[in-house]
Amino acid sequence: MNAPYRPTSQASLDHEIAQAIQSLRQQGQQNFAQDLEQVKHLSATLVSWNEALMQELDQAMSLYAQSRAQLLSRILSATPAVASYPEPPQDRSPDPVHHDPSLDPLARRFAPQPPPPQPQSRPQPQPTAAPFGRAPRVA
Repeated sequence: MNAPYRPTSQASLDHEIAQAIQSLRQQGQQNFAQDLEQVKHLSATLVSWNEALMQELDQAMSLYAQSRAQLLSRILSATPAVASYPEPPQDRSPDPVHHDPSLDPLARRFAPQPPPPQPQSRPQPQPTAAPFGRAPRVA
């Protein structure tokens, strides 16, 4: 069943250990070489894909620029009055929903001021509420 015990010398054990270490080194070097080749192959594949994607992106950007220029040309030719302006007029008034001028000190300082109220010689009649939904009556 079990092999009989054989005493071994220290030199024999050292030799077996050295052979095992050498075998593991060779196996590790082979695995490393195989892994390195695989990494080189994958890297080359990724570079190739990257170049192909960059070419596709360049083509798409070129097509976009051409389409945009054609559309702009068609718009400008359809509206000759606008074509004489170097750039389209821009509405620079802030959107009251998104911009609160009271929070911006420069906007308050340089905002156009409403004209002063004109004195009225006589008071204007104010409408009074009419019952039952009829139109208000001016006094």
